[in-house]
Amino acid sequence: WKTSDAIKGLSATTDKFSSKLWTESAEILANGEWNLTKSKEDYLALKKAVKDEKTKENAKRKTHRELVKGLKERAEKGVPLASDSDFDLPAEEAKLKEDIADDNLDPECLVNWLIDVTKGAGRTFEGVQRLKPDDLKALVASLTTPISITAIAWQLVRIAARYTGMNIRRYNAKKEAYKTRKYLRSLKKDIDKFGVVMGLADEVIPDLSAVEEEIATKKYADRETILSKEELELIQGIDV
Repeated sequence: WKTSDAIKGLSATTDKFSSKLWTESAEILANGEWNLTKSKEDYLALKKAVKDEKTKENAKRKTHRELVKGLKERAEKGVPLASDSDFDLPAEEAKLKEDIADDNLDPECLVNWLIDVTKGAGRTFEGVQRLKPDDLKALVASLTTPISITAIAWQLVRIAARYTGMNIRRYNAKKEAYKTRKYLRSLKKDIDKFGVVMGLADEVIPDLSAVEEEIATKKYADRETILSKEELELIQGIDV
């Protein structure tokens, strides 16, 4: 056993922790409260949703190829098209496209698929559902080409997890803030009743201005209104 070998081993381990895949995996899990099963299920569901859109697109392309094949066969046999047909063989041939592969998605098609995916994402993927078309275009543009279904599904699950993480952190922040407010209200009552708080020096009495404002305005915050919109906006999911 050599010290140099130990250093090399440690360096290799450190590199793994610094890798993009590791840090993004940790981000997803941290936002989802380390629920590995749920994170895997979300990833697979999003991957399937994108793949389903690709399958539908390829079915359209196959149908169009069969249409052109039929038109060419009719032309070769000299069979005229119906008098009311508006098919133009050269124009239809120009629209021919090969099937899209899982590991080489068409960026333009992908944006349109994602728009459909986000419309049907449901509550499970609220973070994804909230994405606007411009957000989706930016997301697709940020990916290294060729784009695979795996790559886009991975980024979508990161977005979904960040939204989940944001909601969890906001819930906990409101819960803690309301707990503190209740304590301050109780403290204020003791001060009003006894003039002092036994065992609590004047210099360590916390700021009671929020409670005093509630009393003055007769507007008492509950757990949902304890934090302002601006305060909540500062609380986001983890994003590496």
